[in-house]
Formats: sequence, C-alpha cells, structure tokens
Amino acid sequence: MKKIIYVSPYRRSQISGGIKVMYRHVEMLNEHGFSAKIFSPAGHPNWFASTAPLVDGNALPNNSDHVLVFTEDLNGQVAEIIQRKFYASKVLLCQNQYRSFSEALSSSTYSELGFEHFITVGQIARGFLERVHSPARFDVVPVWVDDALFAPRAKELRISVIPRKLRTEFRVIREIFSRKYADLARLVSWDVIDKISEDATAEIMGKSAVFLSLSDMECCPLTPLEAMSSGCLVVGFHGYGGKEYASKDNGIWISPDALEETADALAGAMMGFQSQDPEFVRMRDNGMATAKRFNERRTVDELTRVFTAIAA
Repeated sequence: MKKIIYVSPYRRSQISGGIKVMYRHVEMLNEHGFSAKIFSPAGHPNWFASTAPLVDGNALPNNSDHVLVFTEDLNGQVAEIIQRKFYASKVLLCQNQYRSFSEALSSSTYSELGFEHFITVGQIARGFLERVHSPARFDVVPVWVDDALFAPRAKELRISVIPRKLRTEFRVIREIFSRKYADLARLVSWDVIDKISEDATAEIMGKSAVFLSLSDMECCPLTPLEAMSSGCLVVGFHGYGGKEYASKDNGIWISPDALEETADALAGAMMGFQSQDPEFVRMRDNGMATAKRFNERRTVDELTRVFTAIAA
C-alpha cells in the first residue's frame, strides 16, 4: 500500500479549520492501518494537540509509492511545489470551494496539474465543485465534531463568537445589540474567540448560552457544529456550505446582510435562555442532535473507504 503525505507547509501559528482537518485525517489513517504523515517543515501547529507524525526534513517525498494530498489553496509555496515533476500520485482535498480558483495557476485545469483523485468535506460543496470543475468527481469525507471536547459546561448569560472572517459585521451587530437592547446588554457578556487554543475555545463555547455564527463562503463550516455540540443555540450565518445541516429547527439562521435582524435574534435567544423558553430549549437540543450526526465513526468510514482505493 502506498504511503500518504498531506502537504501542509504553513506557519505553526496559522489558525484554520482546514489545517486541523488534515492532521486529524492523518491520525485516523494511521489508527486504521495506513501509513500517513504530514509534510510541515515548520512543525506541528501550536494551537491544537496532534499525534500526526511529520515527514523528516524539508524534502517532500516524490516517488511512485507515495500519495501526496494537497489543499485547494494552490498559491504561494504550494503553487511552486505543485508545478514540480511528480512521480507520486496527487490528490486534491478541497475544504473551501471558493478558494479552488488559484491565482497562480488560473490557466491550468486540475487534470493538467496532474491530480488523479478529488475529495471534499461537504455535500453542498461537492455539487458546486463537480459543476464548476467538470469532469472532476469528488468523494465526500465529512467533517466531524469531537463531542468529548466540545461539550456543555455550566451555562451563563454569554455570547461567544469567532469574528475572524467578518470583523466589520461583528462590530455592527454588537453595536446594534448594545444600543437597541441596552438593559439586556448590560447583563450579557461577550466572549470573542481569537487566536486561542482549541481547548480554550471549547471551554468558552461550553459556558456560552448562544453562539453568533459568522460563517462566510464555507464548504461545510465546523465551528457552528462545535457550538451546537457545546450546547449553544446558534444564531447567525450558515456561509452557504452550512446549508448541509442548518434548519429552522436547530438554530436561528439569517441572511448575512440582515445585521439588525441578527442583533434582534441574539436578543431573543438570550431572553429565551433567561426564561428557559421551550422554543429555545427545543432548538438548542435539536442543534446538539445535529452535531451528533457529524461523528468520528462516519468520517473514519468514508476516509478509509476513499484511501483504500487511492493508496492500493
């Protein structure tokens, strides 16, 4: 069986759900009989723990008994790597369909770049990718939630949020909330999650009654699922890819340009938490049930199925 190398030449401090997924894939593959490593000359990321083994040295293996897995962001150093002469098989793992248009390699198709196999992490994204990048056909290895880590703690009147992608929208939503619901705002604490570890993120989500989702142009956003698993009621945006799981029964999902309505929904959710309104409880519980569908067993089954064929 061929050896599998996930190519991740990023800074140790770079926070990205896509990077975490690559490391988790490698851990799972090794646990189930495959030989898999990460190519990361900088070393393991410093914001989450991983047992994934790294390739020794700074040279990317390149022979016929290797499978190289690249992300969709084929720019910068990755663009330089991808244009080398390869003897190894090449796999594209697309975790954001909107980043699948490389500026550095815009004139080249995936087949011209030598990709033989294609994987994504969401069904909504799969449809997009197969329509836009035809004739490529994508397998889906779904995202999953670590429900032992992302679990409810004692809940407080807190809103947690990761504003990294939509900082302006977050600022406006928070200002609207504070001005329009001044009495409630004085009681509510905001937990802004930014550049902290996975463990610290889980601790914050576990204590928050509500999570403000600022998903934007996503494949299958994991953060809202982690918030659901943590017992938060999710309010906000599904980022398109979140249509795979977002419904009126498991959260309050709003158009990303409806910022006043988002602030209104946050206020309603916080008042629902205060009173333990049955509708709040119903949506929160449905959210937790939704998150449980995205479990490790399901991911392992698809990951091993796909790589059994690729690495044979």
